[in-house]
Amino acid sequence: MGQGNLQAIIGGLIEIIPDAVIVQDKEGKFVYANRAAENLFRVSRNEIVGKPYNNPPWKATTVNGKPIPKKDQPFMQVLKRKGPVPHIEQAIERQDGTRIFVSINAAPFGFEGGPILGVALSITDITEQKLAEQQLKDARDYAESIVETVREPLIVLDANLRVVTANRSFYDTFKVSKEETENKLIYELGNRQWDIPKLKGLLEDIIPKNNQFSDFEVTHDFPIIGHKTMLLNARRIVRENRPPLILLAIEDITERKQAKFSEALLHIDAAIHSVLEVDAIMQSVITKSTKMLGCDQAHVYLHEENYWVLRYAYGLPPEMIGRKYTDEEVPITTLAATTKNPVAVGDAYTDERVNRDLMKKYGIRAFLAAPLIMKDVVAGMLAFIYKKEPVYFDSIQLDFLARLASSVSLSIENARLYEEQRHIADTLQESLLVMPERVAGVDFGYLYRSATEIAKIGGDFYDIFELEHDRVSFVIGDISGKGIEAATSTSIVKSSIKAHALENGTPALIIAKTNDTVVKILSPGNFVTAFFGILDTTTGILTYCNAGHPPAIIKRKTGEVEVLTKHSPLIGAFPGVHYKSEKEYLDKIDILLLYTDGVTEARRDWEFFGEKRLVNFVAELRTVTAKDLPQLILNEVMSFTKGKLTDDIALLAISLKSS
Repeated sequence: MGQGNLQAIIGGLIEIIPDAVIVQDKEGKFVYANRAAENLFRVSRNEIVGKPYNNPPWKATTVNGKPIPKKDQPFMQVLKRKGPVPHIEQAIERQDGTRIFVSINAAPFGFEGGPILGVALSITDITEQKLAEQQLKDARDYAESIVETVREPLIVLDANLRVVTANRSFYDTFKVSKEETENKLIYELGNRQWDIPKLKGLLEDIIPKNNQFSDFEVTHDFPIIGHKTMLLNARRIVRENRPPLILLAIEDITERKQAKFSEALLHIDAAIHSVLEVDAIMQSVITKSTKMLGCDQAHVYLHEENYWVLRYAYGLPPEMIGRKYTDEEVPITTLAATTKNPVAVGDAYTDERVNRDLMKKYGIRAFLAAPLIMKDVVAGMLAFIYKKEPVYFDSIQLDFLARLASSVSLSIENARLYEEQRHIADTLQESLLVMPERVAGVDFGYLYRSATEIAKIGGDFYDIFELEHDRVSFVIGDISGKGIEAATSTSIVKSSIKAHALENGTPALIIAKTNDTVVKILSPGNFVTAFFGILDTTTGILTYCNAGHPPAIIKRKTGEVEVLTKHSPLIGAFPGVHYKSEKEYLDKIDILLLYTDGVTEARRDWEFFGEKRLVNFVAELRTVTAKDLPQLILNEVMSFTKGKLTDDIALLAISLKSS
């Protein structure tokens, strides 16, 4: 094949190749351009050929749009190097204003060993590639900016669970550097604090099984930042034509968990201090704390006669309640009782402090136990049982357990003291409310009802007793307060009135003497209201003194009702108070009704039963006896309040015997 034929073939090939080809002479003038060059620059080759290299029919800049210095022109780079210069990237602005990106390969040509005769340029359009790279960069920058602004630590793992990258929050939170983190297995980070079998299993299933997990809790004593509780969430990241990655988000919930347990303890405290019955206390404790601790069972043992008696439980059959156990049978309680401190066993199958065979027999995998200490004696035990798997107990849970046990111990002790006091007060109150079976010359009925069982001991009282000369004395009163103090005060007031009444004298004088006695004995601020009367059963004359008490009501045999509104000061405020006696007349069948303010102040929502409703009810009764009237009134009050009382009620009704 001749030289001419070879050149023709090469020229034909250059004419059909997809890349633009331009040839420059030794002065840099364009002397040739193929058809692809015409298409690339959108000008004819006649507009290219003859142009100098520094003034082509297009505008060349750097990729970033900056002017290209003369020394950096491809032609000049080849001359300087005296050899090929590959991959020169430029931006080209065509005459029609469109902009493209190109990659130029430039090489010199000439006779072997002779001078350079010119430079040949092969130019490839890389616009789509550049735009794709820019879009990818923009997307990456956008994603990275979002990741960097997220406050929670984030790390990206490859399929082998090595760290590809992490955000700034991760480095700041765990006080580590990039060098200590990137390209490291997650299990190797931070003294292997993430080397958790369950976490490992979850992560290893994400890519092959397309799994994900949320809110996986990790509690650990980290080398630098201390004891922390972290919440982990992981997702698979799918990438086109590239291996998938794993995004792992980490949230520090230590403070939130502490606040959650503190809030739960406040609710439990409120519940157990709102009642005084031990049964109610323990039922509330085991229900709320079991839910909070996430355990399977809760046991409450009380130490009775050298046995641990299961008194309360959650997650056990009812027939288990009341069973007795020796120390050997319940080693959980024994362990905590010995130390008098809370005990946590995260894995009962491996912990040497417990009988592991016994733990396996009962299926107890982990447990928490805390002694209930009263007067420095272990009186009971709280135990929380986990059956499924080992549990890592952190300081937050142990602190919760210790505070819970302390609160429960105090509440149980208070409840027991209350029971003792209530028994004493009940006995005292019952003695104060004892009434004679009959009194000469009168018929009478009486009734006492406490607002609640807990507030059974109140300050309401009544009494009736005979005096000389066919006279009957009676009193009804109300002392501020509850409990033993109120019952004691009642005894003093009632005894004082009765003693002074037996000395003879007017009701006003008797109340005045009682007032002087009460002021000296009762605590400041303890006041007494009382209605004291003396009824002459022969004449029907009623002499009375109302010391600040609700007005008495007389139901006449005619059906009319009278309210005795005259009154004197209450008892116990000041010494030397002047009291006044008043007089009324009772006929046969007339009924005198005495009551405490628990009747008129009984409520339905915000509405009081009131004096007017009481008077109307008494007036509407057609045939009624003194014996039956108190119960009828109580029935009406309870119906009005739908069975709820806010204060104690005492009622006393008296009438002259009809024969």
